[in-house]
Amino acid sequence: MVYLSYTEKISAIFVLIFIVLLVASYSIPIEATLPNANLFIVPITLFFAIIAGFSMARAWSEYSSMRDAVSGEITAIANAWFAFSFFNKKEFSRLSKLIQKYLEAVLRTDQKNFYKTDTEFDELRNGIYSTIKRSNKTIFMPIVLNVMATWERYRHDQILLSTSKLPKALWILLGLLAVIIIVYSFGVRVNSPISVIATPISSIAPIITIYIIYDLDRYNFIDNRMFVESTLHLFHIMGIKPPRSEEINLS
Repeated sequence: MVYLSYTEKISAIFVLIFIVLLVASYSIPIEATLPNANLFIVPITLFFAIIAGFSMARAWSEYSSMRDAVSGEITAIANAWFAFSFFNKKEFSRLSKLIQKYLEAVLRTDQKNFYKTDTEFDELRNGIYSTIKRSNKTIFMPIVLNVMATWERYRHDQILLSTSKLPKALWILLGLLAVIIIVYSFGVRVNSPISVIATPISSIAPIITIYIIYDLDRYNFIDNRMFVESTLHLFHIMGIKPPRSEEINLS
């Protein structure tokens, strides 16, 4: 049995859609073209391009912000672990275990349910603050507090971004415009070989555009791999055995 990756599955779907559109373009007679289709397809396509452009800009901006937040949290965790190394062995071991427990919880959770790791993070934060209060290493307290503030900020950013999505009304509008563009693409065909190829290309373009916007908006493109790879590297730096691959969520 052949197992395809996420990218391979999506590529196969688009190839099948293109083949279907190509067969339809070749099979449907030119006489079936829509009257005055040229008058409609240009403004509709322009309107779709404007809406899709703004949607993609927002989705890409939030995707970039999520990527920065993930990278920022990983860096903050590494800085926190380094700061904890200045405590005594018992305190450092306890704090390292709390970090490990939090990271394992994150690896088991997908990005959209990131907020569900609040319990582990609260336990980690309370453990860190209680250790600082009991420790005689007060000189490192400002450093640790600053690192924790940065860590919490990046974590909060991820929670906010994971719940920020494009409105459903916008998806409905994009879908409706895409259907109209596809229908009218078949309506403006002319009797030539180029038209047979151009029609499915112009028809599949809005479908691919909507998919890219969806992929960015739902963070499927991140697919948690960026955080997973960085976190596993962090496990290696800390000298901690990472969780088994079947315990890691890549969705």
